Amino acid sequence: MPRMLDLIEKMHRGEIPSPPVATLIGFALTAIEPGRAVIELTAEARHANPMGTLHGGILCDVADAAMGMAYGLALEEGETFTTLELKINFLKPVWTGTLVAVGRVVKAGGDGRARRVRRRRRQGPPGGAGNLHLHDAPGRPGPGPLDRVRPRRRIAA
Repeated sequence: MPRMLDLIEKMHRGEIPSPPVATLIGFALTAIEPGRAVIELTAEARHANPMGTLHGGILCDVADAAMGMAYGLALEEGETFTTLELKINFLKPVWTGTLVAVGRVVKAGGDGRARRVRRRRRQGPPGGAGNLHLHDAPGRPGPGPLDRVRPRRRIAA
């Protein structure tokens, strides 16, 4: 089973497809380095909520992807993880434009690993910030096309 680092690098080079959620929403992995990943999304009318601004769930998905990729870069062979908590602050409304989410590891170790993301427009001030806590789930890869190594998200009702 390959390491997530190898899979993420192949995704970044375009050698394997992006996760299905990236295609569904329309975001792309644009940069990676140890402990850091950058996701970009061109916000369009299809991403709007009923008030015409970018839907908050889209912002959460982009933030989750950036932080998950940053974390995934540090996993060893056979390791996977799950999202325990996602908190995001919406600082300004967004209608259209290219958004950049930078996920980076801010603390590693223990049961919960913290990740942080800043969302900004390509031009202008940050539009939001968020934190995500992840939990290692060794030996429990999720289903999917990436050699059965996929992050799983726990959703609380």
